[in-house]
Amino acid sequence: MNHAIEFIETSVFTRQIKAIATDDELRQLQEQLIAQPYKGEHHDPFQ
Repeated sequence: MNHAIEFIETSVFTRQIKAIATDDELRQLQEQLIAQPYKGEHHDPFQ
């Protein structure tokens, strides 16, 4: 069973990532986050 994953980016993130990474590097980052969703820093918007 496949599950669709949608990445939602803010306009600030999109502008900044385009300045520092290629589309391929962004795709690689997204693949890493799909494989390991708890990798890196987390921010709970409800705290």
